[in-house]
Amino acid sequence: MFASHVIQRTNKTGEPVGSIVFIKKVRKSQVAMMAEVAQVKLSYSIINDDSATQNLLVLNGGIQNEGIATERQRILLDINGNPLLTMNIEHHHQRLPVLFDLYLIIILIMFFVASLIGFFVVNRFFITPLINGASAINLMLLKNDLQPLHFKNQFLEMRVLINGFNSLIKEVKKQNEQLEKISKIDELTQIYNRRAFEEIYTLQWHDAHNQKTTLGLMLIDVDYFKLYNDFYGHQEGDCALQALCRVLKETAKSNNGIAARYGGEEFIMLFNQLSFEQFELISQQLRKNVNALKLPHKGSKVSDVLTISVGCAFATAKAMDNESITAKSLIKDADVMLYEAKNTGRDRALIKSI
Repeated sequence: MFASHVIQRTNKTGEPVGSIVFIKKVRKSQVAMMAEVAQVKLSYSIINDDSATQNLLVLNGGIQNEGIATERQRILLDINGNPLLTMNIEHHHQRLPVLFDLYLIIILIMFFVASLIGFFVVNRFFITPLINGASAINLMLLKNDLQPLHFKNQFLEMRVLINGFNSLIKEVKKQNEQLEKISKIDELTQIYNRRAFEEIYTLQWHDAHNQKTTLGLMLIDVDYFKLYNDFYGHQEGDCALQALCRVLKETAKSNNGIAARYGGEEFIMLFNQLSFEQFELISQQLRKNVNALKLPHKGSKVSDVLTISVGCAFATAKAMDNESITAKSLIKDADVMLYEAKNTGRDRALIKSI
């Protein structure tokens, strides 16, 4: 390959005095470099016969308007426009473009691996705990039994969320316990109210009936309590009921029973798995303990102190096996005995054994 330039005078006058010729020899290394840059396979051959290149195109433009081909031939002309070389161009369509070189592939693989690790970490320590927590909370709601979450997590946000939920559950349970107490405990006397008693009585009745054990009821009425309120006032009457209920509560606690407010000045006590003798002794001792309070009662017609009348019904183990005896009938029997105790002089305890 060569190029020439005519030599003239500085003022460009006169005849040319000569020519400068630049000659560059075509080497295989140059062709290899061109092939690497163009991402094709190049080879060449020297033209010895002009007729062999008559149908070939000159290498001087693009191939945008040509059809698809895997191999092409082009003529390389010298400075005078004479054929110099025949260039053979082969396209390797299966070869990746230079954009996807080895370094880029390594980077893509590293990015993919990092993404997998990131997904695993987020799924393991964030998404899965959230799903498990949501499932646990949903199960609690279905069972109506809220409990603290006990699983741990490495993420600060998850720990804050779990701690916040557990604090909320603790507060909810505290509020529920208070509501439960309010709904089952009589505010004035601080013993069970009638609603709570009926729930407990139903359960203990079924247990005694199934296990064939004894069950005893005591209905307690304060003697002439209306006259007590009229004479001392309702505030003193409330204090008297509170003192009485402390005796009832202590008696129930020491004998594995329960005490509840059944009406205004009427109370009820329940005992299970006692013998008749034990039940009778408790009823008499209860009446004596109330008398021992020595609460003055000038309006009473039976004593100078506050007294009670007690009606008791005791169901034996044999009676609990009888289908004709019911929870309501046992209370009715105790009520009948209370009515009899009040009609026969008050300040006494009467028992009916069934």
